[in-house]
Amino acid sequence: MAILGIGACGFPLWAHHPLPRESLAFPELLCGQILILSMLFPILTQIGWLLAINLALMVPFDELAGLLSNTPQTIIAKCGCSVGLWMVGLAGWRMALKDYRSYLFVIMVALLFTAGGAVADYLRWEATAAAGINHFSAISFLPNLCDFGNSNPLFIWPETAFPVVAVGGFAMGAKFLSKATKIPSTSLHPDE
Repeated sequence: MAILGIGACGFPLWAHHPLPRESLAFPELLCGQILILSMLFPILTQIGWLLAINLALMVPFDELAGLLSNTPQTIIAKCGCSVGLWMVGLAGWRMALKDYRSYLFVIMVALLFTAGGAVADYLRWEATAAAGINHFSAISFLPNLCDFGNSNPLFIWPETAFPVVAVGGFAMGAKFLSKATKIPSTSLHPDE
């Protein structure tokens, strides 16, 4: 709700914030949703019904931000599906892993993938803006997600589906390892 409030108030987040100031309410909300999900997914996706509630609560906020920023309905729906896919993938990791150390590792990787790339992109854009160079590809998928109408949509779906694909690979690897033959014990007490 705070992220939507920042967009609605037109609070300028950097020196070259475009006008009208509310025009970036939807991209700001998308970035906030992805980053908050990356940090808090063990809490937000504990139970299946909690995941469904969070997915349902995303829709009105996306619609409000899209209304503020005058974003077409098709782009709002595609971006909402991308964020939902990201949430489902992180929920899969929540179900696949059982201890808090593993959760922290996945949080670190997700934040490095999202926030780390976005910070690197921002620094590259600010550094090259003075030189007049502003045409290079982004490291993070967040700029592509925020500019869904103008960017190539073929790159956005694999990037947002990364957690889903990774958890699928992890689950298949764990299943394969669990079916591996056990080494027979030479102990006199096989139960130990």
